[in-house]
Amino acid sequence: MKGLRALFSKFSKRTCVGVFTLAPVEQNSPLVGLNGTCKEALGIETLGGKFTPLIQKGSLVPCQVTEIFSTASDNQSYMEINVFRGEGDKVKEAHPLGVYKIIDIPLMRAGQPQIDVRFEITRTRDIYMSAELENNKEKMKIEKYL
Repeated sequence: MKGLRALFSKFSKRTCVGVFTLAPVEQNSPLVGLNGTCKEALGIETLGGKFTPLIQKGSLVPCQVTEIFSTASDNQSYMEINVFRGEGDKVKEAHPLGVYKIIDIPLMRAGQPQIDVRFEITRTRDIYMSAELENNKEKMKIEKYL
């Protein structure tokens, strides 16, 4: 299990473009090469501006990965996930794909809500993100920001 800290965007003004249970990250992504593999890694920002790959460069498409995340604070009702594609160790070296906020997390002590966050790359080169509570498989709502 990886602890995901609430990361706040470097941009002061963001626009919410919708609330999803299956959030579109990037359509017809250039991440996928002609040979059907990922040309770069797909990952998220973690503490300290680090780029943490979830789907590795060279992965065969279609593919998906699920990671378990939890809250960093007591009674935390949401968590933000900044999604990137790239190859470096830092997000400043990667291409931003958007900010996603998983909302309506049940209020519990830090570390108790276990949330399965899934990233999927389809044959049609589309990237999606979804999240569900691990204990009852309830689909979580995700707000997408630009």
